[in-house]
Amino acid sequence: MIRQKLAYLDKWLLVPYITLLTLSIIMVYSASSYMAVANEGNPYDFLRKQVLFVILGIILMFISAMMNTKYWQDMRLIKIAAGVIFILLVVVFFMAPINGARRWIPLGFMNLQPAELAKLFTVWYFSYILSQKEHKTSEFKEFAQSMIAPTALLVVMAFIIWLQPDTGTPITIAIVSYTMVVMSGIPLKKGFIMGAIGTGLILSAYNILYFFGHYIPGFSGSYGHGRFLAVRYPFKLMQSEGLQLVNSYQALANGGLTGVGISASIQKTGYLPEAHTDFILSIIGEELGLVTIIGIILCMMVIISRIYIIGIRSHESFYYFMCMGIGMLFFIQVCLNLGAVSGVLPITGVPFPFLSYGGSSLLMSSLSIGMVLNIRIRYRLSQHSQEGVA
Repeated sequence: MIRQKLAYLDKWLLVPYITLLTLSIIMVYSASSYMAVANEGNPYDFLRKQVLFVILGIILMFISAMMNTKYWQDMRLIKIAAGVIFILLVVVFFMAPINGARRWIPLGFMNLQPAELAKLFTVWYFSYILSQKEHKTSEFKEFAQSMIAPTALLVVMAFIIWLQPDTGTPITIAIVSYTMVVMSGIPLKKGFIMGAIGTGLILSAYNILYFFGHYIPGFSGSYGHGRFLAVRYPFKLMQSEGLQLVNSYQALANGGLTGVGISASIQKTGYLPEAHTDFILSIIGEELGLVTIIGIILCMMVIISRIYIIGIRSHESFYYFMCMGIGMLFFIQVCLNLGAVSGVLPITGVPFPFLSYGGSSLLMSSLSIGMVLNIRIRYRLSQHSQEGVA
């Protein structure tokens, strides 16, 4: 049975996934070696950890691809997961801050970021809820009322994460859950209206904070306001809030189309903070050029589109929602990271999937890929059994 499942693993997901992981190992070493020598005296410090994260991620991916999916729809497990995540989200407030934020729990070999668990939990929880309420979607009022409690749970979770402070994860949770509801089979007119309202609210909020943030009591001068100011006046604030963005621009400008060569980056030598995490794409652009960045985006487009195709082909609504949510999760993270690196959006601290250094993000992303592979295997096994009966 295992051999048959392995034969049905989707190569359109595996090839870009392994490609990005391989590039991650190379570029995390290149981007972090200078800082690793300066801080730890060992250029391989971050490389060793990233290789470990990649190995653990691949193992986790295969486990989730081979496991029995009946456990995914067990409400008791969902409740346990929710309880554990809430406890972890509270525990982080008692941890020492890192770069001014309390988001991580030290585990020795890695720092666990509970917010990364919350992202995948959002998809899992809403997939279960929406699949159970599928028959109610035609009655929009009844459906809306039934979604109040699940939505409230996610709002509380997102609010706790926002207090860390972390703006990227609450934004991701909000957009992913909202999109899943719109895709749940509610009447087309209602779905279009909800989509238009959601898009309008996001754009309005962004523009209000961007242009009038300094007039808003409590927001003006805050951590979040600084991120908006950095986008609006990066060169004016290049010694403070705009430091990362200006150095990101410089890295991308240095690289041009084909880059300056691996390990030849200037910006990673103390100029660009978080060069191996949130801004690894800037270093890739500097060393390997715009051509490589386009290739990375194409890899992510293949992964995301393949996830959607697998979801559409699946026979059960739960698996459909899982794929739609996971695909949107990757899409939002790519957009937020690209937007931050290019200065189109404020810096939110969202890592680039599969590339940025970090155990929590890589493990959760790998787990997500494994779950989608499992859904595809179920579909192919079902298809094979039907052909056998025929």
